[in-house]
Amino acid sequence: MSIYDAIEKFDGKAKIITIIYKCSPNMASGIKDEKGEYQNRFFENDKTPRIYKLSRMNGIIGTSYEKVTQNRNDYPEFQVSELWGGRGEHINKYLVKHVLNNKIYLAFLLNSVLKTGYFWNSGDSLDKKEVEELYLWMDKKRESNVVEWRVLPIDNILELAMDKQVYTK
Repeated sequence: MSIYDAIEKFDGKAKIITIIYKCSPNMASGIKDEKGEYQNRFFENDKTPRIYKLSRMNGIIGTSYEKVTQNRNDYPEFQVSELWGGRGEHINKYLVKHVLNNKIYLAFLLNSVLKTGYFWNSGDSLDKKEVEELYLWMDKKRESNVVEWRVLPIDNILELAMDKQVYTK
């Protein structure tokens, strides 16, 4: 069963899950230099990432995205339809869709990042010095009152573990 099919069949209750998620750094944090230009070591000339990030994260799905955001971020009127400039809509309690491109996202309340690694597109890991260089370009500032909600593209989730079951892409 695919990750998408498994999520569609969930019973609607809040669930603690662990996922392995793959994304490119421009999706994760926008690696740019002081002039706002993408840093060439990690990006091709057309801004295509040369690297990707794998993260193992655990968190909760099935809670009310709106209520948690309203309570913890002081946005009393927040609705998922406000995502992407008014282009978000719920598919179910777990999934959100961008109405223009029909891309499906998992609404995920992050509890912790268990492990993160950066890799060249060839599959080789970045060495310690390269990771340090990468972090120099990444804006890692976070406001303490921000809810750690993520809307993760379902296509980027490689593995989802829940209720002693593991679902893969």
